[in-house]
Amino acid sequence: MSQRHPPRRPQWIAADVARYLTDIAGSLRRLDKLAMSGDLSEPERAEWWAQMIAAVYARFTVVGTTFVEARLTAAAERHGLALALPEAVDAEWRARPGTDPRFSVRRERAVRIPIAGRDEWEQAARLSA
Repeated sequence: MSQRHPPRRPQWIAADVARYLTDIAGSLRRLDKLAMSGDLSEPERAEWWAQMIAAVYARFTVVGTTFVEARLTAAAERHGLALALPEAVDAEWRARPGTDPRFSVRRERAVRIPIAGRDEWEQAARLSA
């Protein structure tokens, strides 16, 4: 599997990255507020999350129930998310319709999702500091 290599010098400006991350945090706060007020249905909330995940992650590689790797979209990489995103996240899976209801929702805390190329990005950031 080919690896994307980070630039020797980061091509982003710290203020731009901070602004981008602040926008994401603001969007998450607005989503929570809408969900708490009841102005957002569960399908609308799920669709919003699906769009957010699709904007950040290009591909997940999963073997069985284990995440092997997550590849970021070019936009997410350009904004430094390889360094900003946590690799351990809380996750929730919903079963497909028609499956046994006892297994309809599975929640796990601190699921590890390794980000492809993260080590190289960390090394490039250290070298450019």
